[in-house]
Amino acid sequence: MIETTGVKSVIELAYNLTHPDGTCVLVGVPSEKVTIYTLPIHFNKVLTGSHGGDARPHIDIPRMIRLQRAGRISFAGIITDEFPFHDINEALSLVRSGKGGRVLLKLA
Repeated sequence: MIETTGVKSVIELAYNLTHPDGTCVLVGVPSEKVTIYTLPIHFNKVLTGSHGGDARPHIDIPRMIRLQRAGRISFAGIITDEFPFHDINEALSLVRSGKGGRVLLKLA
């Protein structure tokens, strides 16, 4: 399970939905304390955080574009909202509210 929102309730839900032998990776950083039941961690469940994902943008972005063009991955459904650049404040408000998923800001 990969949690990317940083929203307290979503983090708790993601952890609870993670299989007892699974791993829950937190990408989003919460602004409030999260409460979890830690006993499963003693029995193989893993809770860990991401530190930027070790991305190499100059390598990873062109690779993802090649995979998408070859039909090997799809980004359908990942972007939940799109905004023109002049509506950047509205886009930021949506992200900060926790109601937006992946928000795309169009620069052109």
